Amino acid sequence: MRILVTAGLALALVSCGQSESEIGEDALASTSDVASVEQEPGATASAPASEAAEAPSETPSSSAPTVAEKAEVAEKAASAAGKSAPAEPEAKMMQASATTSSGKSYYEENVAPIFASACATCHLTGTEAGNISLVPRKAVANLVNVASTEAPNLKRVVPGKPDASYLIMKLEGTHLQNGGSGLQMPFGVGPLSKDQIAKVRTWIAQGAKP
Repeated sequence: MRILVTAGLALALVSCGQSESEIGEDALASTSDVASVEQEPGATASAPASEAAEAPSETPSSSAPTVAEKAEVAEKAASAAGKSAPAEPEAKMMQASATTSSGKSYYEENVAPIFASACATCHLTGTEAGNISLVPRKAVANLVNVASTEAPNLKRVVPGKPDASYLIMKLEGTHLQNGGSGLQMPFGVGPLSKDQIAKVRTWIAQGAKP
């Protein structure tokens, strides 16, 4: 727009016989006038570069998770944990310490007394029924990973697996339905209490160690 106006003025001045220097001066004056006309009163001027630089950026920056987002993540984690399979009784038993506060092993403090009072009176030398000695110092060797004479396909004690151990079947009276024979033990004095059987189960679940 400015170039057309300036060129037009120059041509007009040349046609009127003005000199080249006069044409240049008049053209510059006209250009200044055009610039002043184009910027009408009340028009908003563009902001200076310094002001634009000072203007805060509206581009959102990466920020840490909000409190609500953290709460949502925690809730999902808790929900996933709640859906996990419950621990088996044997697994809970495995968490028990193999050594008691007295310094004795679990077997020495909790199981050996049961064998001594309820089992060894009949299974003393190993020549009695079942061909097994349950005297506490010999019982572990005669039980752990040893096949039962009544049910050869089953072991008397399977470390870590109370339900697969023939000893537990004999104590709980489930030996017949698992292919065993004979009577529930101990014979003649009545079954062991639930607490006593639980201790034998825990001992086996822990690995049936001496």
